Amino acid sequence: MKVLVTGANGYVGTRLIPMLVEAGHEVFALARIPATVHLPEKIRDQVHLIQGDLLKLKVLPEDIEVAYYLVHSMSRHWEDFDKKDRVAVDNFVKALSKTQCKQVIYLTGLITTDHLSKHLRSRLEVENRLKSGSVPVT
Repeated sequence: MKVLVTGANGYVGTRLIPMLVEAGHEVFALARIPATVHLPEKIRDQVHLIQGDLLKLKVLPEDIEVAYYLVHSMSRHWEDFDKKDRVAVDNFVKALSKTQCKQVIYLTGLITTDHLSKHLRSRLEVENRLKSGSVPVT
């Protein structure tokens, strides 16, 4: 299966990619700076590194079948991380609609409906925006 991993250089992405390769999937790793994606040497030539910034994204590989959305714009340097999250997810959904993707897997936080922090409100909004697209979301 052809699998796209966004947030490929993050905590989860760097641990997920080797597992996907080991399971026999063809992996595409999206990062603003592909050289920052830390891959074990034994799988480096088995992973397609793709340069891309979700804040400016227009296209994704057309033949991907599954996409992991592991992107979180939260940073202590960005007070408007929620706005960046909106732009990133909207660009992703639009680009994804031009692919053969059949499933999105989204990693979020544990969300209740009471007293959400700004961060968790943004995570929930990203989830809802992902669900607004044509590809099913887990």
